[in-house]
This record gives sequence, structure tokens and C-alpha cells, in this order.
Amino acid sequence: DYVHGGSQKILAGVATGLKTNGHDVEIWCPHLDGNVDDFEIGNVIVHRTLKLRGTFPATHQVSPADLIETTQALRKAAEWANRVYLHADAIYLRQALEGKQIVRSIHDYMYEEALLSTLTLPADITIVPSEYLKACIEATVALTGRKTIEPIIVIPNGAHVPETLPQPQLPDDISPREENDLILLYPHRPEPTKGVSEALQTAAMIQNLDRSRNVRLLMPSSAWDKDMDESTISADEIRQTAEVYGANDIVETHEWLSAAEMPGYYAAGDVTLCVGSFVEAFGLVPVESIANGTPAVCASVGALRQFSAISGISLVPHGDIPATANAVLSAV
Repeated sequence: DYVHGGSQKILAGVATGLKTNGHDVEIWCPHLDGNVDDFEIGNVIVHRTLKLRGTFPATHQVSPADLIETTQALRKAAEWANRVYLHADAIYLRQALEGKQIVRSIHDYMYEEALLSTLTLPADITIVPSEYLKACIEATVALTGRKTIEPIIVIPNGAHVPETLPQPQLPDDISPREENDLILLYPHRPEPTKGVSEALQTAAMIQNLDRSRNVRLLMPSSAWDKDMDESTISADEIRQTAEVYGANDIVETHEWLSAAEMPGYYAAGDVTLCVGSFVEAFGLVPVESIANGTPAVCASVGALRQFSAISGISLVPHGDIPATANAVLSAV
């Protein structure tokens, strides 16, 4: 029920979609804390047999013995499959997949795994979610001296648009909305480059600009989230940062939400913030927010710039807190 960001959500949709259309689909992924039991996502079997770290980044920073066992598991998977799809490709052990057609997807083109994949590892087809990312990969590959490149296909990420707007639903550990509340959503990993500092500064400035409203900034923070991604910060670190910017009475942290809870969460907010420096390969959050009736204010970074013509999405220069605050007030 829980996914760790947009990439996992897309993977679940791809796998279940293929299964629904009559294909045999199985997923192999890293174990987590020694748990190697199979489970299912929409009738798709998931094997937790890859002895990689299970923590991002540096996925392959494990013992040689674990790499050998992972190679054996990958070879077994390749023997079963007609085609191998490497989602957000971070598999270095290509020798285990020899003889199979490899389709990989690349998402955030700033991590070592994604860069090494496109620059050094073979694939028959690469799938990316935006023309922006395709241009980045093609330029990077060309300027580093590679003479050939596989076809790169752009398939934009999709968001479910409900027939009617969902009922607003705040997380269980968040107090109900009051009449004069101005609720800002930060539906991202609590990672500095995703805009923790920028969101806190924006919320504090909005409160100073409009004293008639009670500004509330909602931000997810979960203990298991740190285990999944070492770049995230804890709830205590969020509160420490909030104190620096005078936002400690504004920010409210809550547990990570399931995909099923997100429509109601978006609908419960007044504006969604996507204001970090993280170079998004697509930017699913503002699209999902608009689909559920809530405007979004985004830093003009990476592929977020492609949304300039979409009604309800406002772009601001990254780090320009006054412009961001004014964009939020204009959106409500």
C-alpha cells in the first residue's frame, strides 16, 4: 500500500497494467532488513531476492558474497523472462542478463546509478518521462565521447483524474481544518533538495504577509523513510530547521501516506509546494495536485518548466522566497 515516491508508483502501475493485459510479469527487488518473503502488487509476484543495500543511493555497496548471490538471482530471473525491464535502472551486474532484450527507464538524472547506467551499461531501449530528460541524456552521452546510443523513447508519467473531486481528508495525526487556515502541502520526501528549507521560508513569509490566516505547512516524516533513503531528514531535523526560519509554529509533520490516501490529502490543501532545487525528470506531484483540485507553485527547475502553460501551476525562480510567497497568495 505504500510507495516511496513517484518512481515506485509508476512501477506498480506498469507491472499491474501489463498483468491486466495478459502478460506474465514478475518483479525482483532488494530485500529489506533480511526480509526475503515474496509478496504481491496487484497479482504481480515480487521476489525480494536481490542482496543489494535496499537503501538509496549506493545500492551496490555490499559484500562480494552478496553481489555473487544477487548475480545468481538476476540470472535466474533472466532465464524465466523473455524481456527484462530495469525500472530506474541501477543494475550494474549486466553479465547476468546477457542474451536478453533490456528495456530500462531513467528518472532522476543526477544520481550515480542513473549516470553510470546511460554512460557505461548496455540497453536496447531507454524510456524517459520527458523531452527534457531525453535531451539531457543525449547531450551527456555525446559530450562524453560515446559514438552510438540506443533509441530513447519519451513516455510522460500519468496521473489519475477523478470524475469528481475527492473529499478532503487530512492525515489522522493532523488536527482538523479551522475556518481561517491556509494549508500548504509538501508531498515529497523530507530531503533538503526537495525544498524543505524553501517551503519553511515560504510559509513563514506568507504568515507575515497575511496575519488574518493561520498558515499551516504539512510535511511527511516517517522513521522507515530514513531507512529507505539516507538523504532524508528526520522530524527533529525538520523542526530544528523550522526554528531557524521562525516556522516552528507553522510546520506540522505526519506519517507517510499510502497512494490511496493521496487524492484526499491533495484536496485538503490550499496550495501544493514544489519549490526545491531537485532536478525533476518529470514532476508528478504538481500534476496530481491539479488533478485533485489544488493549485501548485513550483520552482522553475528541470522538467517542471514544461508545466508553464498548465492552468493552476505557477512557476517561480528557485530560491526567490518573496516571489514564491506571492505566487501562493495569488493562487488561493
